[in-house]
Amino acid sequence: MEQEQATSVEVDSILFGFYTDDEVRRLSVKRLTRSERLDAKMCPVPGGLLDPAMGPVNANDTCKTCAQQPGNCPGHFGHIELSKPLFNPLLFDTLRDLLRSTCFTCRKFRLSAQLVDRYARELELLARGDVVQAKNLQDSAVSEESVEMDEDGSVDKPAPPSDRGNKIWTSIQLKEAHSIFSKLMKKRVNKCANCGMKNPPIKCQIYGWLTIQGTDGSAVRRKAITDYNLEGDGHISNPNGTGVSGLMDDRVKASSNQTKDLSDDRPLLATEVESILKDLWEKEARFCMLLCDFQQNLCVSEKRRGYEMFFLKSMLVPPNRFRPSTNSSLGIMEHPQNVMLSKVQEANLALQHDNPNHMDILTRWRDLQTSVNLFYDSSKGLVKSDKDGHGVRQLVDKKTGIVRQKIMGKRVNHSCRTVISPDPFLAVNEIGIPPAAASKLTYPEKVTPWNAKNLRGAIRNGAEIHPGATHYKVNNNLYKLQADHSKRHPTAKTLLASRGSISQPGKDPRCEFESKVVYRHIQDGDIVLVNRQPTLHKPSMMAHVVRVLPGEKTIRMHYANCSTYNADFDGDEMNVHFPQDEISRAEAINIVDANKQYIGPRSGEAVRGLIQDHIVGAVLLTKVDTFLSREEYSQLVYGSCVSSTRGPCQSGKRVSIVNDDDTLELLPPAFVKPERWTGKQVITTILNHLTKGHPPFTVEMKGKISVQYLTAKVRHVAEGEKLRDPEELVLYIRHNELLKGMIDKNQFGNHGIIHTVHELYGADTAGRLLSIFSRLFTLFLQVFMDLLVE
Repeated sequence: MEQEQATSVEVDSILFGFYTDDEVRRLSVKRLTRSERLDAKMCPVPGGLLDPAMGPVNANDTCKTCAQQPGNCPGHFGHIELSKPLFNPLLFDTLRDLLRSTCFTCRKFRLSAQLVDRYARELELLARGDVVQAKNLQDSAVSEESVEMDEDGSVDKPAPPSDRGNKIWTSIQLKEAHSIFSKLMKKRVNKCANCGMKNPPIKCQIYGWLTIQGTDGSAVRRKAITDYNLEGDGHISNPNGTGVSGLMDDRVKASSNQTKDLSDDRPLLATEVESILKDLWEKEARFCMLLCDFQQNLCVSEKRRGYEMFFLKSMLVPPNRFRPSTNSSLGIMEHPQNVMLSKVQEANLALQHDNPNHMDILTRWRDLQTSVNLFYDSSKGLVKSDKDGHGVRQLVDKKTGIVRQKIMGKRVNHSCRTVISPDPFLAVNEIGIPPAAASKLTYPEKVTPWNAKNLRGAIRNGAEIHPGATHYKVNNNLYKLQADHSKRHPTAKTLLASRGSISQPGKDPRCEFESKVVYRHIQDGDIVLVNRQPTLHKPSMMAHVVRVLPGEKTIRMHYANCSTYNADFDGDEMNVHFPQDEISRAEAINIVDANKQYIGPRSGEAVRGLIQDHIVGAVLLTKVDTFLSREEYSQLVYGSCVSSTRGPCQSGKRVSIVNDDDTLELLPPAFVKPERWTGKQVITTILNHLTKGHPPFTVEMKGKISVQYLTAKVRHVAEGEKLRDPEELVLYIRHNELLKGMIDKNQFGNHGIIHTVHELYGADTAGRLLSIFSRLFTLFLQVFMDLLVE
């Protein structure tokens, strides 16, 4: 059966939201009422944080909820009923801004009704996906006709929320909606535009704890009169509260002869804030329901109680399997979440005790709020010990979080990662691997009569000596090589023995043949994939040819690859992945070879080149007055064209066979007596060597060198005359021979020499030319000019 047919449910999208108190209680299997975890016998305490109903604690226990063993029990949630309502730490910043834009007298937004209505219409357009019209509405001026009135003068009610449906907000919609909410909530308006009352400022000196500044007696009396007019029966809402309304009521009942200024800050508790938001959700239902859409996807009935997401009345406790204790020589080490949950439960139980002392209740209430804040996000702590904790946010946030450590899948087999360093003598498609990584990365190579000799040597070297081997496979059985050198010799001698077909039940004997496999070390000439994160475009992962560099500690790379990887050598790290079969190697070298990435896929422009030092060396070498002796000319040509990456010589031999491709044909000197070669002849020799067997090319292009650089030419120009097209400012190559001009920055960019060779002779030849130029100009500067030393 195919996997698609067997799939019963497919996940299309994921929505994040907040559990309501009813959902928390339905999801929980146990209400936790005790702060103890273990009793004197080290057994879980019923009703404690390690209650057996939430899953087994020890390896031999059975879950009391599902009767499963620890390996099969998924774990079950518990919950803590909070003694007093608390602010949701995840939405506290939004709640604080919402309160600062709300009038405590009329329980509406402090801005005018017309402005709030315009913001609501913009959000409705965004919810329908009409971003353009919403932007046009923002830019247009607000007029009186923009608010349609009913016959009784009230604002038209919007369509029912069910008509809009639950839409999935895109990133563009969320960005625009966030800007609208910021406009409404970030405006600091003390006087309400609806009732005309001034509102006291709200302070937040401790995260999760609000205070409100007191007002004088006259303001209290005005507020009481306004409340009487609004309520109609003289009743002041929440007269027994300890927040805004309670504060106002107490001041109304105060004696009239007490005229001193009541300016002490009072706590604004969650019970009072919940009453304020409840009235706000009723009077500003249109805007507030859109706020629910923005925060989480709720149905219509839940949106009417959307203000409840700002408060916590119960809290979920994770299953026991996600909070395991650790045994050590010092005793039992509790999980960090157990420690935080214990503090929450202790503060919660302390607040439940009846105490007539009002200030003691407020202190315990604040301690409970702080404990819950630390459980969700330990960075909100006041002291360093609290900030170093492990809250829920710290489990998923940043590099140490579970998302980047586990889910993103950074760790893979057959790969290495370390700091990169520059090496201009490597080919542009080569990568230098340090011995520490080369002795760990292996490739399963099948034994044949053609490679048996090399693989025998790898087995004799073992895992410690490079090039060596770590394992070998015989008849589909994997064996690790012995650490003893003498025990590896019999294995090496019998590599080609007992070769034949494998006869397996249900298979044709001809379909599979026995071939011993040796897991050898990575060696020169292997193909690897190199990647630097973040992988922003296609050339961020390219295939390179391996060169193992003895004595190095880091990955070595050519300068030409920096632009494609967006890398520099100030501590950047890169990943190397080693393909494990011939098909992967063939795909890598033929599709993503570094030489084939010279042209960028986005714009078709050249994305690889050389650094400024090479450009300086190119100009100095090809200028008109550079002359070289036979030794200098031969050294430059040989040092640049003959790479040190040729095939290794046979074991025990001092001389290797010279390939015909490495045979260099030198040019006759430009001056006979004394014999001198020009720098341009070095370039001509290189172009002849690269295009051997192919027709030569002719090209003419302008350079980037300024006229002032050619001082000798400038002196011969008469005053008042303009130097037009001097010979050395235009590069001209005829039949591979550089006749005039200098190689400057233009020749390494778009439509330069490298780009021309790439179009005429292919990516491999262009890559070889880039590598030769890198070695040539580096050698010229180091040996002949001593510019890098100076």
